[in-house]
Amino acid sequence: QPAKASLISRRDLDIGASVKADVRGKWVTGVVREKVGLVMYKVEIDGRISIKHIDQLIATSPTSPKSEIIGEEENDEWDELPVTSTTPVDHASTLRKSRRERRPVERYQAG
Repeated sequence: QPAKASLISRRDLDIGASVKADVRGKWVTGVVREKVGLVMYKVEIDGRISIKHIDQLIATSPTSPKSEIIGEEENDEWDELPVTSTTPVDHASTLRKSRRERRPVERYQAG
């Protein structure tokens, strides 16, 4: 039976660490700028600051520890993820709208 310490996940990234961040299902490169909670980070991606959960980030720089299970070897398959293009996409033209017919609001009538 494994010791409980081996099941504890280390979830820290260094400020300035290079990371891959999940942005709408694509992994793009960014830099950690600030830690804003136990598991939340401000990450600069393409000149913009986004707040990301640690689960949406993968450390890519050797100076930053990866989210890993303590007591087990590092998993290098994270470094093999493909880097996606960071070209801007016009999401306004691909926006889907609901065709559902909405009922009018029934307001409360006092009296």
